[in-house]
Amino acid sequence: MQKPPHALRQTHAGTWPLISTLAASVILAVLVQIYAGASLRGLYADGAFIVTRLASHQSLVNPARWTATMIVQWPVVAARDLSVQTPHGIALAFSLVSNLLPGLIILLCLPVLPAGKRHFFIFPAFVYFAGILSAQFASVTEGLIATSYFWLLLCLIAFGQLTISRLPLIAVLAAGLLDLHEEMSLFGPILFAACVIRWRGESRLLPRIILALAAVCAATGTVISAYLIFHPFYLAERDSFVAAFLELRWLYEPGVGINLPCVLGMLAVPCIVLTMVRPAWTLTVTWIFAALSISLACAAFWFDWLIVPTTQWGARHNGALMSLPLAALLLFARVHKPLAAAITGTPVRAIVAILGLAVSLWHVAATEQWSAFLAHFSGVLRSHNGIVAWDNVTGPPKSPQAKLATKMWWDWTNPDLSLEVLPRSCVNSVIANPTSYVGWEAYTLSNLATMPAIPGITYTYLLPSDQQQAACPVSDAR
Repeated sequence: MQKPPHALRQTHAGTWPLISTLAASVILAVLVQIYAGASLRGLYADGAFIVTRLASHQSLVNPARWTATMIVQWPVVAARDLSVQTPHGIALAFSLVSNLLPGLIILLCLPVLPAGKRHFFIFPAFVYFAGILSAQFASVTEGLIATSYFWLLLCLIAFGQLTISRLPLIAVLAAGLLDLHEEMSLFGPILFAACVIRWRGESRLLPRIILALAAVCAATGTVISAYLIFHPFYLAERDSFVAAFLELRWLYEPGVGINLPCVLGMLAVPCIVLTMVRPAWTLTVTWIFAALSISLACAAFWFDWLIVPTTQWGARHNGALMSLPLAALLLFARVHKPLAAAITGTPVRAIVAILGLAVSLWHVAATEQWSAFLAHFSGVLRSHNGIVAWDNVTGPPKSPQAKLATKMWWDWTNPDLSLEVLPRSCVNSVIANPTSYVGWEAYTLSNLATMPAIPGITYTYLLPSDQQQAACPVSDAR
């Protein structure tokens, strides 16, 4: 029996506040990530090293994550080949792309969903706020892209008409699953199940063929990713992640602080459950969550222990881990209307929107700290010549600059960061890694032959000051 027109209008009217609220929350978060990208926050962790490789026209692709890596690096390579040539410009492009894309792909899930199903957007929105943004400070990690990629493809397969324009997009994205990321060991079974469910309800030949191919790609990608987990290219990376995960380093760093976005995401879950099982408590629970989450997010502007970048690195697979149960719940709620109504209702929508606001506020505070660190790091580069000891960045001891530098630095990327934070063509100063660091280093600063060959860049930091001026104009050297 077909719904009367007035019933359809009521359904759409009831859905619209949900769409607008969640969309506004995600858009706000994406805008904050643009701010973070413009502040070069994408250089945190391995980001600075990847930018150096891109600037020197070398590829840097993790063989186990080809698709996710290329999604981020292709726009940067295109910008480099068009007009962006300096390390600083390439760093800006990489930082913007790596911070923007996960949220932008999540946002694309909204128009993919048909009008009557857009209340399901709450699932990818929650994963973005509680999972992806709990690791977005370390935007270099490919898992953030892989997670958003998964949700876009899941929405394409599970919802909407399989039109002639939609099917090629499903086919292309499904092909990318073959070498998306090790996280496919989690995503693959869900996508395979979604393809099977949709295939059984589809009578047309072409959609059935595409769905069958997508299912094969999902199954194959699962096998490949599982093999790469047990036989990784970089064994130390896998083992360090497992150890840190079991030690809860994704949640807190002993003696330093906590991963506030992760804590807020965990806090949102019992609040959501309470509003579902005790509707009479909805208003109280919502206001308590709003007051607590927003207060903590604002407190991050003043309390250092609420911003700990290393915990965001440790949480780099949280979005994928939570996607497994949530995606399974989505497929079940898709055919169970009472559950769908409860889990996508106004109370849940409000809590998820508040979570998005609080996490966005935290990222503003975290980006301000990163900008302060880069300003100090850049000031040291400008005021020194030659190879600069790390102590010049962390001194004097116990000063605000020292505390900030200790929190923001990465073990071995100081030389890369030195090439990228300033828009200069003549490098007259490079900050060395700490002498306390023992491990692999990309360069030997005293040997220019080991430094990256970047077009347009001249290394003068080993020359005496008077010869530096002769080799490079002062305006460029500084």
